[in-house]
This record gives sequence, structure tokens and C-alpha cells, in this order.
Amino acid sequence: MATVFQKCKSDEDNKNYPCDKARCGHPWTVRYRENGGRSGRQREKTFPKKTGPDGADAFATKVENDKLEGIVSVQRPKYTLKAWGDKWLGGRMLSDRIRRDYEWFFENRLYAQLGQDTDMAAIPPSDLQAFVVYLQECGYEPRTIADWIAKIRGMFNAAVAEEVRGTNPAADPKAPLALPRVSGRAVDDDEIPSAEHVWLIADAIEPTLKLAVLAQSGAGMRLSESLALGPTTVRGGDFRIRWQTSYETEPRLRALKHRAEGEYRDSPAAPSLLEELDAHTRKYGCVRRTAQAGKTTFHEEVAIHRAGGKLLNKSHFQYYFFKAQKKTGLVTPDGKPLYHPHHLRHFYASTALANKVPILNVSRWLGHRSIQVTGDIYGHLVPAMDLAAKLALEAALWAE
Repeated sequence: MATVFQKCKSDEDNKNYPCDKARCGHPWTVRYRENGGRSGRQREKTFPKKTGPDGADAFATKVENDKLEGIVSVQRPKYTLKAWGDKWLGGRMLSDRIRRDYEWFFENRLYAQLGQDTDMAAIPPSDLQAFVVYLQECGYEPRTIADWIAKIRGMFNAAVAEEVRGTNPAADPKAPLALPRVSGRAVDDDEIPSAEHVWLIADAIEPTLKLAVLAQSGAGMRLSESLALGPTTVRGGDFRIRWQTSYETEPRLRALKHRAEGEYRDSPAAPSLLEELDAHTRKYGCVRRTAQAGKTTFHEEVAIHRAGGKLLNKSHFQYYFFKAQKKTGLVTPDGKPLYHPHHLRHFYASTALANKVPILNVSRWLGHRSIQVTGDIYGHLVPAMDLAAKLALEAALWAE
């Protein structure tokens, strides 16, 4: 609690000590701690009078109210939200691709919602809670929201460490953020389209996008990876997946998820899928793009493009993907599409595992950061091998 007192009555070093007058006219002092409890710095501020809107009592009340809101009212370095966000990002070791992801999210989500000119020291927990709701309304998955809030929490931690503000509004024990519940990762069987449904969508979608549907379901590519597919992706009958398209309105080629620039993964290509790629390129042609990975320049041919040679991003594809499902009747009772593009990868993984392809291979072809991720999502789809294990152990230990 902030304490209001006169040093002339209590401080022996004060030139007016001791003072026994009730209304002496000497200054009043407010002693308080910054946010952080006993670990917060102790501060003092002096006022010519005790009462009134510009007096010591009013300031003490303001200090306590600001503490409840997580706002710092002491002398600190002044930063707007954008200025601090730029400073924080500038000090982090990030690949160009990851940095662009941060910059896009901060510019189009964080700054747009909280205000880029908002004082960093004046952002309360309630504003971040509203930001969580905003991300939900934007369609972000619970796990993605949790990931971004963790990054924002780190940004505010750095602000506290450099005394830009007193507390972290994203980690306030008195007002913890309510995040959407993150469900288990295991894929639901209802999220795995049948081969019949895959073909219904492929035949109903815009003809120029059919190849992307087949690349996701037949080669396990991510949506943005399938949009970067072309003849230069093929290596000896397999796909060498090195690029994906970016999120911008004018997409470009960028490095893969979970990989540094220039890294790639190989994925087996079904002969018929290679024929689909060949037929597509003969009919629609390719556009040429260059992509940089370190000092190496890659010259790529991209088969999926719009009129005028522009590449597509995820939003472009999703619009036509959902439209194709409504056209074919693949909708829920309330009229929503049954499948998300990511469900095409579920078809790929489940088909491979059902045919006893080792999960380690499937994990590598999908481009997961570790086999644990693959196991969490698809482990329950691996065919039961109980009998095989029993027979093997019986033969090894008890065979006569």
C-alpha cells in the first residue's frame, strides 16, 4: 500500500524535523512500491499539499489503482507497442521466414487490435484477454492461439526485464488469461476423408487447383507446399519438397515449415500423380520463380498459378476448396464444409499406416519436426500388431 506522510514529522534528517504543528504547510510525501510486491522498487514522490486532485492522497490512490490494472505510473523508458515489438524482434535470432511470420502477425493482428501507438506501460491484462477472443473470431486454432500468446508473453517479459513496465499482463497471477482448451492431438476418424470424397472434391474444384488436392492427399504435402509444386520438384520419380508459397497477397516461394532455408525433404510420388502433374503442366503451363537460400539461387517452375502468372496462397485455395464441397454436398447439417484442406494429409497418413508403412517413414514424408508429433496424431491408426508380438516372443523365449 502507498503511504502518505510528512518527513518533517518522522525523518530526523529533514531540515524541518521535528515539527509538531498540525497544519505546518510542509510538503507531503507518497512512498510506494512498483508492481511486483516486495520485489518491486520503492519510490517516493513529494507534493506541496495532501488533498485535492493534484495532492498526495490523489496520487497514492492512483498508484494503487494502476497496480490493480497492471499499469506502471513511474518514470520508465517510453515505448509504444510497435516500437517495443520492433525492438524485441530485432534482438531475436530468427530465420528470415520465421521473422516474416512474426512481422505479419504483429502488424495484422497484434498492432491492429491493440493499437500500434498504445503505450507499452499501459496495456492491462483485460486487453490481452480481448485479444485472445479476437484471435478465436479470426479462426485461429486453440493450439495456434496458445503458441502466439506464449510469444507475446515473452515479449512482455523482456519489457519487464528492461523496466519498460512493472508486470507482465500476459502472466498476471491475479488475472490469468483464459485460453481456449487445446484438445488432444489424435486425429478424429471423421476428419479423414475417404478416397471417394477426395475425388469428389478434386473433380469439383477449379480445374487449375485439382493438382493441389491430389498432391496433398497423394503425397502428403502441406497446402502451401502443394501450391509450389512443379516439374522442378520431381527428382528421380520422387518429390523433392523444398518450397512453399507465402501468405502475402502477392505470394512468393519461401522455406518449408520446421526447416531452414535451402533444406528439403523427399517424398515418394505415385506414378499416377506424376502423370497428373505432367498433364497439368501441358495444359496450363508453368511460371518461373527464383528463390534464395543463403547464397544459392534456385530457379523453380511452379505449375499452380493464377491468370497473369501470380502464385496462390492458402486463402485463395481454401475459398475454392470449401466451395467445391458445397457443390458436391459434402457439408454438415448446418451447411458447413466437412473437410479442411489439412484433412487431405490425414488421408495420406492414414492410408500409408493402414498398409503397414512404418510410422517413421510417414513422419519423415509428412515433414513433422519429430516422430512424436506423428505418433500423437496418427499412432492410434497403426494396425494392431498384438498377435505378431505374441508369436514373436513365444518363439524367441519358449520355442523348443
